[in-house]
Amino acid sequence: MNRTPLKLLVRAEWDRILAFVLIAAGAALVVVAWAGASGTPFVADQLSYVASGGVGGLFLLALGLALLMSADHHDEWRKLDAIERALTEPGPELQPAPPARPESGRAAEGRARGLSVLSLGAVVSAVIMVIGWVHSSGSGRQGVAAEGLTLSLSGLLVALAGVAAFLMPSRSRLAARRAHLLRRFVLADAAAVTPTATSTNGASGDAVLVADGLSRYHRPGCPAVSGVATTRTARAAIGAALRPCDLCEPGEQR
Repeated sequence: MNRTPLKLLVRAEWDRILAFVLIAAGAALVVVAWAGASGTPFVADQLSYVASGGVGGLFLLALGLALLMSADHHDEWRKLDAIERALTEPGPELQPAPPARPESGRAAEGRARGLSVLSLGAVVSAVIMVIGWVHSSGSGRQGVAAEGLTLSLSGLLVALAGVAAFLMPSRSRLAARRAHLLRRFVLADAAAVTPTATSTNGASGDAVLVADGLSRYHRPGCPAVSGVATTRTARAAIGAALRPCDLCEPGEQR
């Protein structure tokens, strides 16, 4: 079935299109809330405007920015797919990727779970904010309006928690996969580089690099500690206090 370029664009970039719509709507709500609050001398009415348009506008802005960041993660995962094909599939140069921006099964599954979490958080926070707005707008008393504003802000916090739960696992998966793909090059460089160390403890055959203030240890030659004053010590002497570097010694790919 043939699709027009517009349909292909919408299918490929729906997340960015929706993000820009949400950001524009959020900015408009903030402007409306500011105009309404500045146009009345009554504090209760001002709080009502903030609880509705102000907090609602920030809510839409947060969702829009989350979708933009998710789209960037989506594109980066797609680039990692292309890098992996270039490293594992000999043959002619890669053709341009199709507009549909396909993801691997694990990436698509993880993104679907993230979108579900974001959607649930958005629905719950929207309900809370609507209740807060109704509470603040239904009374001319300043104390009641303040309670409604507080409830609306609680809904906004729920939305921000949903955004964090949506973005952080995606970022973690990207970092793990990037480390998995680049490990071979880091190890090749490490074999050709003699690290600069401030002292030597233990056998050189099982030596790693540690630095003050860092929570991870590194293999000699790891670019993550390039230019950093390090101490070369035996791996066995480290214990469980430090974790391995994800770049030069990544764990299992997630």
